[in-house]
Amino acid sequence: FADGVRHLASIGHHRIGTVSHLMNNLNNSCRGFSEEEYMEFLHYNGLEATPELFHWTPYTQEAIRQAIRRMMLGPMPPTAIMCFSDFYAIHVYEALNELNIKIPEQVSVMGFCGYPGGQFLNPPLSTVDLMYENIGRSAAELMLRSSEWFGTGEKPITIFTPHKIIPRESISSLNEYEFRTAGTGV
Repeated sequence: FADGVRHLASIGHHRIGTVSHLMNNLNNSCRGFSEEEYMEFLHYNGLEATPELFHWTPYTQEAIRQAIRRMMLGPMPPTAIMCFSDFYAIHVYEALNELNIKIPEQVSVMGFCGYPGGQFLNPPLSTVDLMYENIGRSAAELMLRSSEWFGTGEKPITIFTPHKIIPRESISSLNEYEFRTAGTGV
C-alpha cells in the first residue's frame, strides 16, 4: 500500500486522498497503518497529511460515494486517490463519474490487490498487484514441507511475497494534470 502511495508521489502527486476500509471494531488499520501512523508516513514522505483527505469507509457503494463527494467537492480536492482495494476503486470510479470528474485528467486513481478485472475498467485501473498466484504457490509449498516446521516449537515462519506496481491509464503525472487543467478552474 505504501509503495502505491510512493508511486503516486514519484509522479508528482502530493495531495493524495485515501479511502480505507472501516472495520466494525476500534482496531481499524489502513493496510497495517493506524490513522496516526499513516499521517506520519505521508508527512515523512513529503505529502500532505490532512484529515480531510483520509476517509474510513465501509465497503458500500453509498459510503464510498459520500467519501469521494466530501474529498472532491471540498476547497482543495486531491490530485490522486489511493484506494483500500481495487474493489473500492470500482466504486470510486462510479462516484467520480457521477460528479463528472475525469480519470486521470482531473484526478488519478490507484487500487490495491491486482484484481484482473481492473484492466477492463475505463480507464484501466492502476494497481499494486499482490501477485496472488505467488502467494498461493508459496502457501502450497510451505504446507508440503510442514513436517519441517509444524510442532517443532520454532518461531512461526514469516514469508514475504513480492508485489509490483502496475501503472495503467488511471494515473497521470501531476505535470500532465497541471497542463490539462490550467485555466479550467478545476
